[in-house]
Order: sequence, then structure tokens, then C-alpha cells
Amino acid sequence: MSSEGMPTTRLHTAPTQRWEYQTVTLNIDGFFGPNIDELQISRTLNTAGMDGWELTSVLPVTKGQGYTAIIIAILKRPI
Repeated sequence: MSSEGMPTTRLHTAPTQRWEYQTVTLNIDGFFGPNIDELQISRTLNTAGMDGWELTSVLPVTKGQGYTAIIIAILKRPI
């Protein structure tokens, strides 16, 4: 089947969304292992969220015996 003589329709794509990224380091290293302060983590993430940041992922950084010492939160927001 030929498309000869058929009108051409251009497909317009939306402009590509651009992002900026930020990392937040949360130290949870305690004397006897991880010391997680959930209130501090919530406050930090809520403050970032009010500034337009969205949490995309969390990376645990382990130490010595394999326990998590640091959490790195990766955030993004539209430019």
C-alpha cells in the first residue's frame, strides 16, 4: 500500500523536561551501629519537598562490619 497523495501529519513532541539534582547526606553512624533518627530524616525530606524537591532514591553507605553508616538521598526538581 502506497502513502502517495496522503497528507503529511507532523507529530509534535512536548519539550523535554529538564531537571536539577541535589544530594542530602544523612549520618546515621552510632557507637553500637546505625542510629536512625526518623524525625530528623522526615524533617530534612519535608523541608526539601517544600522547596520543590522530589526524593528519587536512597543509597546506603556501609562501613566496616557491613552496617549502614550514611544514607545519601538523591532529590530532583524541574528547572
